[in-house]
Amino acid sequence: MKLRRQSRFHQISIHDRSGIRTLKFGDVVQTTMKIDDPSGGALEYIDFFHMPMILRDGIRSVLFVGLGGGSGPTQFLDDYPGIQIDVVEIDEEIVRLAADLFDCRESSRCRIHVGDGLDYLEQADQVWDLIIIDAYMIEHGDLVVPDELTTEEFFRLCQSRLSEDGVLVFNSAATVDAPLTREVRDSLSAVFRSILGFEVVSSDNAVLLASDAPLEHRTTRLAQKAREGLARGSVVRRSLLRRCRQLHRGLSEGK
Repeated sequence: MKLRRQSRFHQISIHDRSGIRTLKFGDVVQTTMKIDDPSGGALEYIDFFHMPMILRDGIRSVLFVGLGGGSGPTQFLDDYPGIQIDVVEIDEEIVRLAADLFDCRESSRCRIHVGDGLDYLEQADQVWDLIIIDAYMIEHGDLVVPDELTTEEFFRLCQSRLSEDGVLVFNSAATVDAPLTREVRDSLSAVFRSILGFEVVSSDNAVLLASDAPLEHRTTRLAQKAREGLARGSVVRRSLLRRCRQLHRGLSEGK
């Protein structure tokens, strides 16, 4: 299968090859999925969205800002039966394609809202245990995170929409040493008491976690928590053991 669409926001292409379905914005890969297993075959950085499940007990509500092909919501719905999910996505065409071709659609446990993520958070009257920022745009052929989603002001808004020991996850479309990632880390540090940063090996991404409650900064203890979660069934992806070793000291700090 090959498909091309032009939405208000993106030049979209989707193709199938060797059992993998791939979604691109322009020339940049956004989502990969095993055609016969919609919760499998995702890009590496999606694994780090599960790190809060190692670090926190009792996560019951999750907000995704940005949908793409829906790898994150699909995995969370499969892995954590007790979780309720909200997704906000600015591009209505992406919402349609995610439902039709990536098996990610609204259900009793997953509400999908079409709109701007910043506006949605400003108008929200609820809190979540976990907020995941995974929103991109293409500008002049390059993948960028919208500027308004990287500011201290935005992260204070996110803080106000998190539960007491809630966690914010931010997927930076840049390497650990890039100015964007450092800028986001500094903005998060001005708002939250504890920051963890992880290096994505297979792509130019870094993933940061932030919380007002302490986050575990020791790699060995993170791995132990992952093993404990796997043993009791609260975590199901064994790849998280490997991801714990990708903790980046230069991005992580606690107050």
